[in-house]
Order: sequence, then structure tokens, then C-alpha cells
Amino acid sequence: MSTVPTPFNDCAGGPSPVHDARWSEHNSARRARLVEAAVALLDERPVGRDVSVEEIAQRAGLARSVFYRQFDSREAFDCRVRAVILDQCFAMYATNLDFSTGSIDEIVTRTAGALLAWRIDHPAWYAFLGTGPTDHDNPDLDAVQSLSRRFETLIDVRLSEIAQLVGVDYEPLRTLPFAVVTMVDGTFTRWLSDPSPPRSRDQLVRDVANYAWYMLDGAARRSGLCVDRDQTVDEVIGGVSGSAAKP
Repeated sequence: MSTVPTPFNDCAGGPSPVHDARWSEHNSARRARLVEAAVALLDERPVGRDVSVEEIAQRAGLARSVFYRQFDSREAFDCRVRAVILDQCFAMYATNLDFSTGSIDEIVTRTAGALLAWRIDHPAWYAFLGTGPTDHDNPDLDAVQSLSRRFETLIDVRLSEIAQLVGVDYEPLRTLPFAVVTMVDGTFTRWLSDPSPPRSRDQLVRDVANYAWYMLDGAARRSGLCVDRDQTVDEVIGGVSGSAAKP
């Protein structure tokens, strides 16, 4: 008498695709719980304080043995944790660097302020990013470097789109995103490491926004554009397009 195939017993005698999919989802959920637990624990601890596998498993509500079944090594797990933290920071940055909302000055100030707030609120996360790579970026770069590269790429893409719309050759300006990101990161790092900084938090954000504007304004003038920082990006594009359309 033949056996009727079930989700756990197909006609070939092995696990069915349904069973495989459910088991894969189960394992993915466990990995996510472990990573989320580590991210939360890091955020609660002083900078540099290690979080043990036992603590991570306990926070996730799983046995310690589950950790080792889900990840090949602690380093592989740490790479995944860095990737999750990096993605959260980048999502925050991209949301604030919205060229469709606010004037140029508001965009720059908003983005700089949000980035500094993130670093102040999550010092242990930022420090952990510097301890090694993520699991999907260049393995030769630590996650802080990878995060900076992502910032640079985002700015590069958005500026190149604007340059194309206003008819400006963007190639000579390719290093501008790197210059801006490096300046902001270095200035924030120096300020955060100073026990008695000479400028307040609000003053620092204003200073950094000004420095970034000076770079952007200089690059625009080099390309023959005169831009007002109180204009929106759409107004800049519309103004240049309107001028070009005049006989």
C-alpha cells in the first residue's frame, strides 16, 4: 500500500520544498533574534564592553547551542551585527539627505545634525563598527569605512543627477563627496573625543553645515553656477533651466 506524500514526506522519501522553506524561515528568524539581541545589548553597554554569546542567547530567549548552530563563528556573527547597525545608520542618513524637502541649507544642517545625534546616542554602536567589516561590504574595510563609502556614493549619485539636469560636467567634481564626508566625520570625531569642546553641539552642527556649504558653493562656482543656499534644489534646477531657455 503506497504512502500518501505529506509536507514532510514526498514521493522521493526526502523533505519537501514546503518543509525546507519552513525550516529556512525558522532558522532565519532565530538568526535575526540573536542579531537583534546583540545590537540591543551593545547599545546598553559602555563603549568597548564585550557582549558574550551567553548574554546574547539569553536576551534572545534561545539556548547558547542555538547560536553555534546558526553561525559559523563569532566573527561571522559580529560581521552580521555590524551590517545591521550600518544599515540603520545609513537609512537615517538617507532619509535626512532628502533633496526634495527644504532649502539647501536646511538639507545640509538637518543631515549633519541627525548624524551627530546618532553618534551621540549610540557611541557603542559606532565604536563596534570600527572593530571589523560587515558581511556584505569590502572585507578589507572596517564598517566605519564602509559607512563613509556609502555616504559618499549617495551624495555622488544625487549630485551627479543634479549636474546632468543643469548641464554641468560633473567629472571634475567627483572627489567632492569624499571631501565633504571626510570633513564631517573627522570634525565630529574630534569634537566627541574632546572632554571640553570649545563649541556647543548646536554650534558644531552650524559650523559643519557652513563648511559643507563652502565646498558645495565653491564647486558650483567652478562650474559657472551661482547658487543661493536658501534655495531649494528644485529652485536651483528651475532657475538654471529657465536661464538656459531665454533667448
